[in-house]
Amino acid sequence: MWLTEKVTPTFEVRLRLKKRLYRARSSYQRIEVVETFDFGRVLLLDGLIQLSTKDQHLYHGALADRGFAFAPHARRVLIIGGGDGGLLTAVLRRSEVELVRLVEIDEEVIACSKRFFPQLARGFKDPRAEIVIEDGAAYVRRAQGEQFDLIMVDAPDPVGEGAKLFAATFYRNCAQLLAPKGVLAAQSESPYFYPQISRRVRRAFTRIFPRVEQETVIVPSYPGGSIGFTFGLGR
Repeated sequence: MWLTEKVTPTFEVRLRLKKRLYRARSSYQRIEVVETFDFGRVLLLDGLIQLSTKDQHLYHGALADRGFAFAPHARRVLIIGGGDGGLLTAVLRRSEVELVRLVEIDEEVIACSKRFFPQLARGFKDPRAEIVIEDGAAYVRRAQGEQFDLIMVDAPDPVGEGAKLFAATFYRNCAQLLAPKGVLAAQSESPYFYPQISRRVRRAFTRIFPRVEQETVIVPSYPGGSIGFTFGLGR
């Protein structure tokens, strides 16, 4: 039994599965959890790999560490997406953080993570965590007037509902919620396999922020083995 994910028209990856643990369709997407030989448990949304227990820390840890490196005094944090709880848990390891508001469109992803990825989902029990079940793009439109020191966009792939979280208008609305010297950090796909998306996100950030940084980290379970982040600083 194999899992196959098509990365480009000419490149795909395959993982041999031990067993399928969960499969359901929410109002927004197909949610699956599988047990693999090489990466432990893997979460998939609409057939696309989102995380594995073996190397999720490389993604969540890097995004949290780099976000706080650019915003070392962040106390109020907003996470858009991230319903698996991995980034939430990584951020809440920092004792100086006072509030993390996580906005996730699909509450069934949260329920799935609590059931199958309890270590990632620990942050949901932290009293500093506030969970809002809402479309992230709609939330940042209506929340104008609030302020956060660090906003982190833990978006899925830019297809379906996830495409909204890669739009220039969405990034501008996020920027309006930043406190002075606040930082916007966003998942921006692999610059090796999706350079057009990486460049598009950078262009959108450059129109908003005087300083933009991009970084790439290695995450072996992701197709192609890498993922990129974009950071906007200095408003």
